[in-house]
Amino acid sequence: MEECWLERHPEEGASVHLRLLPEVPAEWLDDDLANKWQLIRAVRRVVTGALEVERREKRIGSSLEAAPVSSLPTSVISRR
Repeated sequence: MEECWLERHPEEGASVHLRLLPEVPAEWLDDDLANKWQLIRAVRRVVTGALEVERREKRIGSSLEAAPVSSLPTSVISRR
């Protein structure tokens, strides 16, 4: 990252690792979108857990060998 930063900002000479992240504008906050991604992460956690069980039982070698199928209640999907 340092090399990329210095290519783009050679005159500044400061390390990218010493820069501060900009403040995020409050109007960018989106509770509906945050809830959607919270659900996606929860579903992913369940699927990856199931893949680990299959891997441990030697039914698959990698997650690319699996074709997981999941379903959610319509009430959960329609809220998102």
